[in-house]
Amino acid sequence: MKTMVVGLGNILRRDEGIGVFLLEELKRDNDFKKFKDMEFIDGGTASFDAMSTASAGDRMIIIDAVKSGGETGTVYVMKPGDLREENMVDVHQAGLSQTFKWLEMEGKLPDVSILGVEVDDTSWSEGLSEGMMERLPLLKKKISDKINSIMKEELQVAGA
Repeated sequence: MKTMVVGLGNILRRDEGIGVFLLEELKRDNDFKKFKDMEFIDGGTASFDAMSTASAGDRMIIIDAVKSGGETGTVYVMKPGDLREENMVDVHQAGLSQTFKWLEMEGKLPDVSILGVEVDDTSWSEGLSEGMMERLPLLKKKISDKINSIMKEELQVAGA
């Protein structure tokens, strides 16, 4: 089963780029080498292009920023139907909902898990905020644990 891990976000808007930053961290993580059919895709703000590419897989795990008023650094696990317009941080996310609908109509929507990271500073400036940089090691661990959990479920189903 091919799994596509997609990092989304605008790296020119501080913490809004967290999906891309975390993806780069995960790509260097030897822990994911055990999953032979895992591919990493830097989607940036081109959610439609990234989703079109990622739909070639059987499973898609998306890492992106959310802004729902929760504690900065909280990681939410969602499905496409859970996306709420009021929690979207950037324009690319509005396109994300539409892309899911399009892929579903085309019969190309794989199993999708969205790992939304609660962010605070989305001002126009490159790089993560100081607060997010401090949380980056813990966030990487949280995201790694969530991905491992999703992949473990897959292994259990395949072995059943």
